[in-house]
Amino acid sequence: MAGGKAQRIALVSHQAPARDDHASRHLAARGFALDWTAPCLGGSLPEPDARHAGAIVYGGKYPAFETARHPFLRDEMDWIGRWLDSGKPFLGICLGAQLLAHHLGAAVGPHPQGLYEFGFYELMPTPEGRALFPEGLRVMHKHYHGFDLPAGATSLARSESYPQQAFSYSAASCGVAAFGFQFHPETTAAILTRWHDRPDAPFDAPGAQPRAQQETALRRHGPAMSAWFEDFLDGLFGARQDSDSEQAAE
Repeated sequence: MAGGKAQRIALVSHQAPARDDHASRHLAARGFALDWTAPCLGGSLPEPDARHAGAIVYGGKYPAFETARHPFLRDEMDWIGRWLDSGKPFLGICLGAQLLAHHLGAAVGPHPQGLYEFGFYELMPTPEGRALFPEGLRVMHKHYHGFDLPAGATSLARSESYPQQAFSYSAASCGVAAFGFQFHPETTAAILTRWHDRPDAPFDAPGAQPRAQQETALRRHGPAMSAWFEDFLDGLFGARQDSDSEQAAE
């Protein structure tokens, strides 16, 4: 993974940013300034420059392929391409991973049997993913769309229901890896409660876990998921920044 001394992380949300996810909290604690934006609400996408250490695109409710209905998705995919060409690390989470895969030419869409993953499910690393994912790691999911493996990408993990859960990709122009995760390692207790309290929470969908099971799983598996994710973010974006660096930016 790539490190660096740049001070800022670009964070792309698909709703008004709550700013309480584990990724942004950990990166702020590491001294990075956070450039939040939500193109779905009219926000502009920050172009990568020398100040940036990397970017994260979060999940959301929008189908990655519905660019005619939601033009900002096309803008985000074009921007992802520029980010890959810039030679800076990139992480796509859930919809962010689907946008990365779709930008790279892969198909994105619902599970052929209509299965959901809503809850904690075990990741099954591929041979190439065993150095990244420990055996038995359970992580939070909230999706019913998935993606095919893009050409030139490396599959890193699957789950029982979805054959692609994580992949890496290295742009030929720079050789810096981008990662796409179908799951949600940024989940906190506050995020899970918001998801559960939504009137459209898909507890009755095929494959979804009941609320109580998810809450128990967060207590049991959340600490290991968060510890793994912190190590991943540190490896992807680099070492702790200067203590006097800006902690957040609008």
